Amino acid sequence: MQRVEGGYYLDQDPTIQLPDEILAYILSFLTLKDAIATSVLSKRWKGLWAFVTRLHFDHKISWLDDDLIIMKEKSASERQIVAKKLEAENTDRFVRQVNRVLKLHKSPTIEEFRVCVELDENYKINIDEWLKFALTRRVQRLELYMAWHHIGPLPRSRRPYNLVLPSETVSVSDFKSLKSLHLKAVDVSGQVLENILANCPVLERFAVHGSLELKTFKLASPSLVLKYLEISWCSNLNSIEICNLTNLVRFGYRGPDMNLRLNNVPRLVELSISGRQIQQSMPDFLPKFSSCFSQLETLELDVNQVMEFGGFRHVRPPEFPNLRKLVLKSKSIGGCDKCLLGYTSLIKASPLLQKFVLVEHWYQPRIDHVRRVKKAGKWPHERLEEVELAGYYGCKSHQELVIYFLENATALKRIIVRPCDQSHDYMKLQLPITRDVIMMEKAARRRAKEQLRGIIPPSIELNIL
Repeated sequence: MQRVEGGYYLDQDPTIQLPDEILAYILSFLTLKDAIATSVLSKRWKGLWAFVTRLHFDHKISWLDDDLIIMKEKSASERQIVAKKLEAENTDRFVRQVNRVLKLHKSPTIEEFRVCVELDENYKINIDEWLKFALTRRVQRLELYMAWHHIGPLPRSRRPYNLVLPSETVSVSDFKSLKSLHLKAVDVSGQVLENILANCPVLERFAVHGSLELKTFKLASPSLVLKYLEISWCSNLNSIEICNLTNLVRFGYRGPDMNLRLNNVPRLVELSISGRQIQQSMPDFLPKFSSCFSQLETLELDVNQVMEFGGFRHVRPPEFPNLRKLVLKSKSIGGCDKCLLGYTSLIKASPLLQKFVLVEHWYQPRIDHVRRVKKAGKWPHERLEEVELAGYYGCKSHQELVIYFLENATALKRIIVRPCDQSHDYMKLQLPITRDVIMMEKAARRRAKEQLRGIIPPSIELNIL
């Protein structure tokens, strides 16, 4: 046996005999920082990180709070000036680190390339070079998130990175190896997107978020293998035309109302729609997708409480004869405890529904102790097996929904209650959870136990998470 430093033997390490390709594959499941750190383990591991095929560069802003703690004695304006300076310095440091890693990287191909950082047009040269690096190595999954912590429309004060093709470093044909492409806070025109998609013979997933240059979007090619398409918060978008995409399975749209044409998408079974303007006119906007209602199996909608008790008050709700899962996302505006039974009009229009999910966003929730609990008319739901209420706060409106399902869902097996604030995805955005939020969630969880455990029969499983 060959003894090494620290008293261990080489034959005690089962990875020593593994080929470089296997070790590099293992390192691909670590963060890039941890993968690079393995170089100090032994000579066998030194430099192997340079062959990993999944490159993720995620820039976080946790450094900001730590640096500003020592400046508590300074004024708010001084803190703001220092914060901007620190942010710029940290961003420049991040860009240099990415450039250095790419310079040292040795694998001829990569599976995944992801950059998640707050960058704009001022860093165009760097971003173009990163894009060239990924595409020349025949990347399969490419994600450019140039505003990682934004979940809605992007601020107009920024000048987003503009993807122009062809450029000095990249041409449209370079995208041909892509299976998945996500662009966030990247300005790109409809013509460029159409050219990219036309030159991606194996692309299955595509998403664009926050592009101000995108004004029209048209896809009409049965040869595309595209299965998942998402367009969100492109505020200048006027029209979307999707025709003859015979492989499309899921389509998601988030943003303002606009002209939309959806035709000959025979495999489309999942549809997601949301946006502030759309919430106010959902009964008018939803029929734009009427050509695919009969084939939908999953439907996600952003709604609001103006639907109230009457649901689709002025028009008859559409029919969804094959719908299995319905997800409604609602906002409790100003803490109003308005009746949510209007949502049941969509449930009634879905005779094969198996799962119903309500995701409610809190905005200073309060309980109306004066309002009486309302009831909706009887309507049997013979296939509904699971109900999930995310954002349960114990309001009258929540109790009304639970009672409705207990009285009408004859096949109900499970009720899942998530008494937590759904206004922000704290885990995804890595935002701090305040003490007030924690206290509200504890109170909501306590009320859920008090209100529901006494009325849920033993035959139905109750999960309060």
